[in-house]
Amino acid sequence: MAAALSAFERFVLPFVAGAPVPAVHDAVLDAAIEFCTRTRAARQTLAPLDVAAGPVPVQIPAPAGMQLVEVYAAWLPEGEIFPATRPELDAAPGWQALVAADWRGVLRFYCPAPDQIRLVPQAPAAMADALTLEVIVAPAREATEVPDILLQRYPEQVAAGALARLHQHPASYADPARAASYLTMFDNYCTTLADQSNHGFSNQPLRTGRDAL
Repeated sequence: MAAALSAFERFVLPFVAGAPVPAVHDAVLDAAIEFCTRTRAARQTLAPLDVAAGPVPVQIPAPAGMQLVEVYAAWLPEGEIFPATRPELDAAPGWQALVAADWRGVLRFYCPAPDQIRLVPQAPAAMADALTLEVIVAPAREATEVPDILLQRYPEQVAAGALARLHQHPASYADPARAASYLTMFDNYCTTLADQSNHGFSNQPLRTGRDAL
């Protein structure tokens, strides 16, 4: 689900009297993009993607109205595979040409771009519906809506980012003295919530002696 930019007006307009609504919407959108990018709060699981044999990266389709920030997790039919950075891969010369003997041999993934993923070693063959991804998303620059989680859980946090931007405008409604405090507030929110979203939104359950894990 998605929330309209207009839904954030009540969290912003009372604190920047006289700001035109289009400017408010632009500021909310820019703040939402930064918030999603920094906190990883908005995630989606993509339907399984086809994998081709060879070194060609798989192109990851962005959900409607969204841009891809990063791939957070990936699974093949044999199980989860894990991310690798380019420096990690380059520590093993010849990795670009490695081909797995079977699907169990595909252990890592590397993203040369936010919308591309390359399997390492290469897949042993092409397979339809082979790759399931959990991705971090943010609104696209031309979006008119943002992920609903921002409105339901983080409206004040996104509003702080929007207000920091609006009060920096060279306009009569802006109060530059207030911009710094809103920016500090927004930065603090992003830092704190990045840790929360990385751990997930479920509570650690109480365990008994019968629990398997």
